[in-house]
Amino acid sequence: MRSIGVRVRSLAMKKAIPNPLLVMRLAQWIRESKPDVIHTWMYHANLIGSLAARPGGHVPVVWAIHHNAYDPRWISVGPCW
Repeated sequence: MRSIGVRVRSLAMKKAIPNPLLVMRLAQWIRESKPDVIHTWMYHANLIGSLAARPGGHVPVVWAIHHNAYDPRWISVGPCW
């Protein structure tokens, strides 16, 4: 991403310890950068991105959840072939 000129920043959040101050830092970054949309990926990022988007300027958030299902019985939206 950096090699094509995209600014990359990290909150450096710890895995099991959510930090509300870091969510507010993300909200500040969102306010500063004024994005048209925020795309998040995976459960924690979806939640944190949505929480930060509101004080960050009510930016629309697109959630994405990706997984590998080796057993089709785990797919809840229909059969997996």
